[in-house]
Amino acid sequence: MHIQNVDYQADNAPQDLAQSLRETGFAVLCNHPITPARIQAIYTSWGNFFASEGSARSIIKMNHTVLG
Repeated sequence: MHIQNVDYQADNAPQDLAQSLRETGFAVLCNHPITPARIQAIYTSWGNFFASEGSARSIIKMNHTVLG
């Protein structure tokens, strides 16, 4: 499997991204405008969500405990 590196600023970026996602389900997007601080904030938000009581992960843990 070859996961394609897609240059966000390249003219063919939309086609390359779509092709990589179709063929592998993944792509590496480089030269994008998303700052490292923004990426870290997103990861923090995800972590907080999945640690919360209402998240799907918490529900699955509860069901596993109740159902054994």
